[in-house]
Amino acid sequence: MRLTALRLEPGVVGVDKNIIDAWEKVVGHEVTEIACRREDGTVLMFTLQLVSGAGPFLELTRDTMLRANLAANEPLLARPVVRNQDG
Repeated sequence: MRLTALRLEPGVVGVDKNIIDAWEKVVGHEVTEIACRREDGTVLMFTLQLVSGAGPFLELTRDTMLRANLAANEPLLARPVVRNQDG
């Protein structure tokens, strides 16, 4: 995860287009949220925004980092949130 200069809404994380495309191919539908697990086991939920050139990093604004009590370069395990598509 890294601090970004991109204009993202609070609670929104920028994720590289290639990663989102790969997740969507696996789950079979659009991915709009991710769950991020910290080393202490707590899980944070974020809305996704597609960005180019982020590579393996999650892009977060300073506001989002402060609200989530995250530090730059803190390791997170990110996974797409898969919701039941039946309704």
